Amino acid sequence: MAKRKETSCAATLTAWQKSARFRAIGSEAIRAFHAIRHTLPRCTAVAKVSGERCGNLARPNGKCWCHGGRTPSGDGWHRPVWPNDGPGGERKLNRKLAAIQRNAKHRERKLAKATAEEREKYEAWGKTHQPGSKVERVRKRKERQDAAAFKTSIETPPKRTSNPELEELETSLAAARRRAAALEIELAGNKGIFG
Repeated sequence: MAKRKETSCAATLTAWQKSARFRAIGSEAIRAFHAIRHTLPRCTAVAKVSGERCGNLARPNGKCWCHGGRTPSGDGWHRPVWPNDGPGGERKLNRKLAAIQRNAKHRERKLAKATAEEREKYEAWGKTHQPGSKVERVRKRKERQDAAAFKTSIETPPKRTSNPELEELETSLAAARRRAAALEIELAGNKGIFG
């Protein structure tokens, strides 16, 4: 009987990956992971039917792999990921381009059917979710908040609290200024007589 050619992933393993030491390292890593697995954050998605939480391990955005955990994030979240030039690269690229066109048409149809209120909400979302780095978006948001706070502080005059001592000092200061102005006029008149 002829020996079958190995087509499983075991055929692609190196000698090191087939060694007992490699398997021991892998087993130890799995045991260490299972020891801390119960402390890791869980997916926050809720099932529509049962109302129970998902319970799968969460990704950085708080969702598991099947509830949006693979959603792009970071500085390049808005850019498509192009396939490399490997086998089937052209086919993958054509599929990606077709998907981008299909999504654009779907978005246009959805916007055409949208009410004025829904379109306004969509445009407001677009203004607040500009592409680029998160640090830059946070900085711009802070600048807008600071500008709005400064504008309101300029438009509203500061409230003066009534302080009887302060009012008394202001009236005596005004009287002293009037007396000083009168003395200057009197002094100017005296210079004219003796001058």
